[in-house]
Amino acid sequence: MSKNKELEALNSELKTFNDIAANDYKETLRSLYINLENIIKADSANLSDSGKANVRKAQTSIQKMKLLTEDIVSFSRIPTLDSNISTVDLNEILQNVLGEMSEKIKESNVRIDAEKLPVLQGMPMLISLLFFHILDNAIKFRSEG
Repeated sequence: MSKNKELEALNSELKTFNDIAANDYKETLRSLYINLENIIKADSANLSDSGKANVRKAQTSIQKMKLLTEDIVSFSRIPTLDSNISTVDLNEILQNVLGEMSEKIKESNVRIDAEKLPVLQGMPMLISLLFFHILDNAIKFRSEG
């Protein structure tokens, strides 16, 4: 039993470390982005078009790193999100996710059609997360038209 308590303590310490590290990392990325924005604002007259484009590319990379960091943090929390298996109505979960994403769906000018989905046994929070990421990726990586 003491090994289990020791493992729980280590997991708790790891979670705390991850949260602190991710927060510091995100703050550093935010600072970098803002500093690059300040360069553009203050020195745009002195920067070539190529220089401005490179700063914007760096900012885009920073945004991608921020999203990746958020995804890693979310992934590391999955085991603690939901461990209860219950009856899950996928139609209900889909409607909730679509509601959460309604603004993004409008802005992206996409239509999402779904046929009737089954009711099954699963972990509601994880299934909801799965639906969110599937739909989010479908919107992000869709073909034009």
